[in-house]
Parts: sequence; C-alpha cells; structure tokens
Amino acid sequence: MSALGSSLTYQWQVSTDGGNNFTNMNGKTTSALHFDSAYLSMNNNRYRCIITSECSPTAITDIALLTVKDEAVAIVTQPINQLACMGDSATFNIGVTGTNLGYQWQLRHNPYELTYTNIARENSPVFKAVAFEGYIFYRCVVTSSCKTLYSYEVQVRPIDTPVMSKAETKYLCSGEQVNLSFGEVGYQQEQLYNYQWQVSTDNGITFSDVAGGNGFSLPLIANTSINNFIYRCHVSNSCFDGYSNFKSVKADVPVSITDQPQNTNGCTGSPVFFSVKTTGSVSQYQWEESRDGGVTFTDIPPGWDNVYAPELKITFITPSQNNYQYRCKISSNCFDTIYSDAAILHFFDAPIASNDTSTEVSCDSCKTNIAGLFNTSGYASSSWNVSDSSNAGPGKHMLKVFNTPGCFDSAYAYVNVHNADTLRICWNAISLFHCNVSGSSYQWQINNGNGFVDLTDTYGTTGSNTPDLMLRFTKAAQIRCKVDNIIYSNTTFVKITAYWTGSSDNNWFNPLNWSCGEIPGYYGTEVIIPSNTPHTPEIRKDAACKVLIMKPGASMIINPGFGLYITGAE
Repeated sequence: MSALGSSLTYQWQVSTDGGNNFTNMNGKTTSALHFDSAYLSMNNNRYRCIITSECSPTAITDIALLTVKDEAVAIVTQPINQLACMGDSATFNIGVTGTNLGYQWQLRHNPYELTYTNIARENSPVFKAVAFEGYIFYRCVVTSSCKTLYSYEVQVRPIDTPVMSKAETKYLCSGEQVNLSFGEVGYQQEQLYNYQWQVSTDNGITFSDVAGGNGFSLPLIANTSINNFIYRCHVSNSCFDGYSNFKSVKADVPVSITDQPQNTNGCTGSPVFFSVKTTGSVSQYQWEESRDGGVTFTDIPPGWDNVYAPELKITFITPSQNNYQYRCKISSNCFDTIYSDAAILHFFDAPIASNDTSTEVSCDSCKTNIAGLFNTSGYASSSWNVSDSSNAGPGKHMLKVFNTPGCFDSAYAYVNVHNADTLRICWNAISLFHCNVSGSSYQWQINNGNGFVDLTDTYGTTGSNTPDLMLRFTKAAQIRCKVDNIIYSNTTFVKITAYWTGSSDNNWFNPLNWSCGEIPGYYGTEVIIPSNTPHTPEIRKDAACKVLIMKPGASMIINPGFGLYITGAE
C-alpha cells in the first residue's frame, strides 16, 4: 500500500471483533505491515492504516482481512523398503494427516544422482513399483496450502535366488553335532523362504521329509547308523522352488590320504608347493620339515604360508634348502594322527639372463633383428614374446632363457625410434647414446623441464663421463653431452611413446595391444596409432594420453559416453 504526499505518517490498526472497533498497533508505523509469524489466534483479524500529512486530510485505507489456515500437516506413516519377485510389483503407502493435501511420487536412478524426477500420474498415497536389478530410489512429496513434506527414501529390491552350496560330506566322530546348510539366500531374506529338509536311505533314489526339519539348517548328531544317508533341502517361496545339492554325514571314518606330497623342483626366487589330499574327519594339518634326510622332522612355524592347510607354500627358496624333506602331520577329530609321505625339495639355480639392452630404428614402421642382442648359448632353451625376433618393431620385447629343470630368467630388449633429433622410447626403457663430438672429457646432461643438470652414474645410469651413455628413462627429457667443458653435442629430445599394435584385440585397455606391454598412462605418454593394424583401437571407458598421433589411414573407435583426453602434460 502506498500514499502520495509529503511528510506522511502511518499508523496501523487492528480489529479483533469483526471490524467494529480498531486499536493502534504498537511500533507498526511504516507503509508496510509485516508479521514474522502468523498464528491461528490471528484468524479473521482486520487491519487498516491511518495516513496523515501536514497538507492533506487524514486518509484511512480499506480494511484487509487476514485468514490463517488451520493445517497441521504431518507424515504419520512412512513408506518402507519392499522386496518382491523379479518383475513383480510392490506397494508403497504413506499416511498423512492434514487438509488440502497433494501427493507426488518421485524417483532417482542411483546413489550418486541427486536430482529427483516426478513420476507421471502417481499422485495418491499408494504407489506401486516393479522389482528389478538396479538402484532406483523413490520418495513421496506431500503438499498442502502451507507446507511441503518429503517422505523417507525407499527401494523395491528383487528377492535373491538362493545360492546352493556344493555337495559335501562331513566327517565327524560319533556323538558330534553338525548343522547341515543348503547354501545362502539374500541378506536378511531368510524369513522369505520355506525350508523342508529331506532324507534318502536308498542312495538318493527316494526322499522323505525330515520331521521338524523346517529350518535354515538341519542339526544332526553324527553316528554310524546315518553314514549312508543323503540329505537335501527343499527351498521355496513364490519366486523360487528348488532343491539343494546332496549332503551327508559320516561318523568314525578314519582319516586316510588319497594323494601324497610329491618331490618338487624349485628355482631361485620362485615359490614351490607341497600338497596332500585326505578323506575323513581332519581337525588339523601341520606341515613339518626335515633337514637331515628324513631322520627327524620339526613343525614349521606359523610364519610360513598355509602351514595349517592341505597345501604348503614356500614363497622363496634358497640353496640351503636343497634336499630338505616336507611331510604333513594330519590330526583327526577322532583323536588319531597320521603322517603323509615325505617329499624332497630339489633346488636349482635359475639361469641368469644378460642385462637389458636397447637398439634403434629410424622410423615408426621400421623393423630390426633383436635375436642377436643376446647370447643364448649355454641355456637349455630360450624364447621371445614376439613372433619373429628377427623382424621386431618399436617397443619392449622379452627374452626368457631356461635351464634343464625348467628354471628361467628374463631380459628385455627395447627397440627405440631415433628420427632426426627425436628419440621415442617406452616408459622405463634403456637407451644408449653416443656423443657426436670428439674430445678429452665428457659430461652428459639431462633436462627434465628445469634446465640442464649434470648426470652421475647411479642405478639405471652408466657412462655419464664417457662418450657412450646408458640411461633408463621414466619421463620425457632432453639429453646432450658437454665436451671439454666448452662444446655441446646435438640435443636429443626423448619422448615416452606407446605404439598401438592391436595384436590381441581392439580393447584400448588391453596391455597386449601396446608396443610397451603397458596401457598408456594418463600423463606423459604420447600415443601413435599406425595404419593397417590387425585390430582398430576401441575406447570403452575414459582414457587419456599426452599426445595422440594418427598415421595416414589409421582409425579408432570411441564409444558413446566416453572420451579420450589429450592432456598435453607430463
């Protein structure tokens, strides 16, 4: 409400008797009347304003009626999570008190989506939703003239199909109690199923119900009279009807060994295993070791792997363990103990392959013979991970050398691409450099982005003060040689590069498809896609690289919803 004039004054008045009498309201002397809160006691109050000025006569506004609605809206019954058979619907209900109520059911699709979407035509206190595998959350928005309320968030989840455990026989002593289990059902869904255990006394031909066997598991007391009985559980509800795998209990069956530990050859740095298989009621396995040809055995301490299991693992063997013997002490629940045969560990030194090395080609598609980079004479056999070692392309190639017992060692040959002043290598590859300037003193230098600094001989670096440098790279850099402290060689720009080979399939994230045997990293790796590879690279989730170079005729596939991010960064 506004009034024209100068030096205006305002006085608001209120009437609580239907407009018969008005009284001034303390402090209400501005052109607008404001209440912080409206109360039910103010319902049907009438208000007017007296406006005065020095020049104009007193003006009285029209009377305004205030209506305060009595809407005590509250959610008294929240919807609750529901379970239903896959594809069936479940019903959600919400109970609300109040008047002038409106309902709108909403959904969101996963735990990370914050936005709710209205569900068309779902505007009542009752809502039905179909159960399926997914994360859809529902809630109800309740509105009145004055309020908006939100229900709890709920889901309808499908009732899980029971997972039946494999058939098994439990070996016990007479008088021991055992609980046979058919398997498992979904979390907190045990009460949704009916259980009826059954027994067969004719080797599984016919079954009859076990009296009182209606629980999740079947308790039994082991005795020889039920040794040939077979049990199963009939599990059912409105979604599922099926039988468990067979279960049986055998009492007082002596422990026996069906498979003995075998003599084993072990290689330097490789784990070895000894195993035993048994039947009967085993309470404990304890592996033992003999260092005197089987005269005495001592328990292996628990620090070893699987000391108390049917399979013993010796993670790392040493030459001192040659001809040691290992056996397993097996204790029965029925208080008897048997020992397995002793198996002998034969230790063999693994062959030692040569150190990693590298060679260079002058172009991305060039090939070279790497077979001659290593001397494989004196080994029982050798093999490369490339189909033709005499015609290998850029990348990382592994050589394995074997001795007669089958022990092996490996070495890597890196084929680097040196074109003009650029050297393309795999991450962590070895590169060899020769200074193109002659002199009496040499100092190799590297620039990792903060200026050139002198190299020293450390792990992965040799020849830093000679004409020939060997260096292992983990990131892009610049290399040069300072000769006689005054002359510099040409600078070589080293770039970490991965070539797509597509030798396995079209999956970008398969390391076998890359020249370096590794998936390009998010930073620092330049990717080159040649033409005419066996498989076209396909990106099925977000990927990244520093630089992408597509050769003429090359192609790639990026599936909808995903991207290849070119970072341009180390």
